[in-house]
Amino acid sequence: MLIANWKNKGNHEQVIKWLSKLADYIENSSLGSKEWLGNFPQIVLCPPDILIDDTYKAIQSNKNLHSRQINILNNVVPILAIGKQNFREHDQKTHYSYCIIGHSDHDRNEDKSYRRLSNHEYQRRILNAFKQNIKPIICIGSEKEINSKEECQSFVDSYGEIFDVMNRTKDQEDIIIAYEPVSSIGSAEAASDSCIARVMENMKIKIKQTIQNKTIVLAYGGSVKQENSKNILTQIKNAIHSQEDDLDSKNKVVQGLMLGRSGVESESFLQILSSFKFMREQ
Repeated sequence: MLIANWKNKGNHEQVIKWLSKLADYIENSSLGSKEWLGNFPQIVLCPPDILIDDTYKAIQSNKNLHSRQINILNNVVPILAIGKQNFREHDQKTHYSYCIIGHSDHDRNEDKSYRRLSNHEYQRRILNAFKQNIKPIICIGSEKEINSKEECQSFVDSYGEIFDVMNRTKDQEDIIIAYEPVSSIGSAEAASDSCIARVMENMKIKIKQTIQNKTIVLAYGGSVKQENSKNILTQIKNAIHSQEDDLDSKNKVVQGLMLGRSGVESESFLQILSSFKFMREQ
């Protein structure tokens, strides 16, 4: 899965151009490797809130985009309307199927420092999202890089109740968990290989202990760019497949990336998308 979170960046012209470039990429791919197109990663685009309807119409009107089921994420409304019974009651015509929960840009203290949601609040938002047929991208963040095995296990265990509630969703639902170290958000410096690998492997273990019969995306977000995307995907892949014989076969676990700045420019986005093709060929 590849998530492009534009936040409030971009305008109508940029969104249409971005989608056009992606459609061309898909069409060119269909003339090349059929195996690659058959294993194309799921793409989730988060345009500015006011452009969600325009984005939806552009996707529906293009056969290459529509056939690949390019999805839309709403980065704003689920946060503003999180306490309401229906996320969509603000506008029944809004077309989106994903939301973000626990993102570091959303949940801040008054002094702008990072505020981790309580497990109870995570649970409430996750269940509310699934109740409205919206798939949550569940972000878990650490204020600093995790350097030891013990620290990593303690970090993942602190989210234990969140993993438990994920098991209460329908069997066919995807579970998307994104690890985003706050120190790497917008800093141009991703977390170290060892940190990413350690967190992903501990999350995989926690998934095995608490979740069954799900497709789970383990994603990383935080200064992902063309230069480091292959390496980050490699860390996630290695973590997923380490001790593979011990992994509960009832779950399918796949890789994901969450992009900020690098997801806004079509050229950098497509280069990172090609990193998934590289991983398929390894």
